[in-house]
Amino acid sequence: MTESLERDLAKLNLNQSVDYYTLSFSKVSPNHKRDWFTLLVNFKVMVKNHLRAGDVVEICSREDQAIATGRLFPSNTSTLNTIICFKEFSEFWGIKENSSVSLKKIDHITFSNAITISSTTITGKFRKDFREAVLFCPALPYSTFSIPNCLGSLGRTRISSSETSVGSSFIKVSTQTKMNFEPERTDGAINSLIFSEDGEKILDFIRNVTNSKLDVYENFGIKPPRGLLLYGPPGTGKTSSVASVCSSLEIPLISVAGPELTSKFFGDSERKVKL
Repeated sequence: MTESLERDLAKLNLNQSVDYYTLSFSKVSPNHKRDWFTLLVNFKVMVKNHLRAGDVVEICSREDQAIATGRLFPSNTSTLNTIICFKEFSEFWGIKENSSVSLKKIDHITFSNAITISSTTITGKFRKDFREAVLFCPALPYSTFSIPNCLGSLGRTRISSSETSVGSSFIKVSTQTKMNFEPERTDGAINSLIFSEDGEKILDFIRNVTNSKLDVYENFGIKPPRGLLLYGPPGTGKTSSVASVCSSLEIPLISVAGPELTSKFFGDSERKVKL
């Protein structure tokens, strides 16, 4: 290959409209919540995209939709097609590892006076974790923005700002920002989820099993099932599937985490089960 051809190919590469990168988790844990939103990329990637260390960037999906924001820094350990982030970054924004994303620099950010957070899981722990994390988040999309399973919440957490933004598409939360937490009905949040064709088949199967009458099983001479076991890695929609089924069948959902029931004090575990 001639040198002139190599230069032409290099120019074509630099002139690409959109480059996509793969999100990869860091092998180390962040020292503080302020580090949650740190993104590490190869120095050549920053030069190519005219970015500087500390720039706030928008992470976009293949559909060119904003799905996260972070603060960019160069790294020698990152390859040319990889963005390194902390696991806590993906847990806040609800992004899976190995997602294909693009980068866009954010130039204008407006400080917000108040935001409203709507979620089906408004607990004391969620309020505390969200308040602490969002203060270090470099930017939030100005319009109403939905985050799937934010910090382990059920369904989607919707964030909206109260004031009108002028010349900016992103807002910043400070210690002066008022945060209003509003619980949201489970059916409204779960119905907004979109499942694939295979996912809908699985949900239909679960609905049929859980909603079938006992005489149906007796007619076939089989014992009715006493429950269903869903297994898989985190973030695959197990909890969301159960919530969707309960919502469509109009039956209550009681979500219990096993480790929360255990206690070293005598009788405390039994007390938690009764509660």
